[in-house]
Amino acid sequence: MSSPRPVVALLIVASIFTSCSSAPSPQPPQPQAVIAISDVHFDPFYDRTLFAALQAAPVTEWAGLFAGSTTTNPGTWGGPTNYPLLQSLTAALRTQQPRPTMVVFGGDILVQDFPSIFRLLAPKQDQAAMKAFALKTVTFVVQQIRASLGTTPVYFTLGNWDSYADSFGLLPNDPFLADTEGIFYDGFLAGAVDRVTFQPTYRAGGYYAAEVPGSNLVVVGLNTIFLAPQSPSGTAAAVTAELNWLDATLDAARASGRPVWIVMHVPPGGDLATTGKDVDPQGHITQPTMMLQAEPQDELLAILAAHRDVVTAAFTGHTHMDEYRLAATALQGLPGVTPLLGNSPAFKTFTVSPDTTLQDYVSWTLDLGNPAAAFQPSYTFSSAYGLAGPLASSLPALLPQLRSVPGAQAGYRQRYGSGHAPSTPITDLDWPVYWCGIALLGQAGLTGCVNQY
Repeated sequence: MSSPRPVVALLIVASIFTSCSSAPSPQPPQPQAVIAISDVHFDPFYDRTLFAALQAAPVTEWAGLFAGSTTTNPGTWGGPTNYPLLQSLTAALRTQQPRPTMVVFGGDILVQDFPSIFRLLAPKQDQAAMKAFALKTVTFVVQQIRASLGTTPVYFTLGNWDSYADSFGLLPNDPFLADTEGIFYDGFLAGAVDRVTFQPTYRAGGYYAAEVPGSNLVVVGLNTIFLAPQSPSGTAAAVTAELNWLDATLDAARASGRPVWIVMHVPPGGDLATTGKDVDPQGHITQPTMMLQAEPQDELLAILAAHRDVVTAAFTGHTHMDEYRLAATALQGLPGVTPLLGNSPAFKTFTVSPDTTLQDYVSWTLDLGNPAAAFQPSYTFSSAYGLAGPLASSLPALLPQLRSVPGAQAGYRQRYGSGHAPSTPITDLDWPVYWCGIALLGQAGLTGCVNQY
């Protein structure tokens, strides 16, 4: 790392691993079924006739109010998540067999432009009223997901719309972090994490490390919002602190023999949809749009490379698409529940070996063309691509096939929007952007790969 680790950060990290490492616990089988969801973007404003009643009612009465709406279908492609779609998701979570022993959530609970929509509907109400309604919305979604899972913990990260501000508006020590700490600790983590170690880092920067009960696994909820170029000025020190903390956390996990999964919202690499729009008639690009700032991305990737023996899985959200990226660890891109970008609503279920290795996954999608449809299995990775073995090796093996095997490429492009063409569909002209963007995560590498494809 470019700067020494703060002593306080090291003490916090050390406490994470000493709380239950004094005597090795017997290691039962690790999770065999893990659900991974992301980008819900729940819209409490979808039926605006309910707005006043929702403001006045406690969260416990929201489901009844939504149930009385005349909107009963799960929406359309290009729209956010309404209550019927959220119900479809929670019904699918409730009926999953085998029951998951953990859930991963890739961020973005709130609908895009939440503050602006609130101000449009309540122009005479103040910022405090907007914040109160945002908190009620977060609480409602968390409670709905929690009710469908029993006591199964949900290891989460924050999305770029999960704040009181507009996109990427979260700040270090933001009031949103203090206000939501209890909601996420009790509602998502279900008390499975030591609150003494969770609270300081979450309140300071929206990140944390959590030991998974009954196993050696540690899950890191990493806040990559601060690393994005859209993040407000004044976050540089927070980025340094978080990356130092991550480095120390992974060092401590290695020393104690614990594997780590990382959950982050914004992935490293290119913004492929935006960059794909910028190709010239020859399919060339000049300056791809990137997801993260160059220097912190380089530091993050260096940390992952230095701990490739420790980080056994990583999950990302934000793009809403069914994709993956290759760093030192394969980054599992989680499709969005929201159909906001033209994709079909989707989530994934992973099978996991006793050593926490991801072996395979099933993608579940909802056909919005059929209002009575439920989430159904869409494809299984291993059978769809004819690749067996852990995803850490089969995903890199897929990369050359996506270029040389027409059927593999066609399947990937069709599945990218979870079975429905996204608002920015992949074309023959911009396909190199998407293919190169899987493994070339730096701006120069991505540009050179696309222009030489």
